Amino acid sequence: MYFANSIFLLAIRRRVMIGIWATPTDNAHIESFNGTLRDEFLNVNWFQSINEAKELCEAWRRDYNESRPHMAHNGKTPAEFAEYSGLCQSEQVQIAAGF
Repeated sequence: MYFANSIFLLAIRRRVMIGIWATPTDNAHIESFNGTLRDEFLNVNWFQSINEAKELCEAWRRDYNESRPHMAHNGKTPAEFAEYSGLCQSEQVQIAAGF
C-alpha cells in the first residue's frame, strides 16, 4: 500500500490526473475472463520461450473464442451465436481477435 500512496502523492504534487482504482466487482466480465485465463492457461503451462507462450496462448484463445460454449451466449459457441444473431457475413464470423 505504501507504493500506491507514494504514486498517488506524486501525482498530486505534479498535478497529474489519475483514475481511482476500481474493485474487481466494477468489471465482473473481465475479472471472470482473467480468472478463466489464469486457471485454464497460465497455471497449467510452463513456457520455454516467448514464442512458445504466444503460440500456446493463440491456441487457447481460438479454443475459447471459437469452440467453447459460453453462458452469455445461451450455451452456444461464439461462432454459433454470431450465425444465430446475424453477425455472420458470407459464412465468415466477425469475431475480434482480442490480442
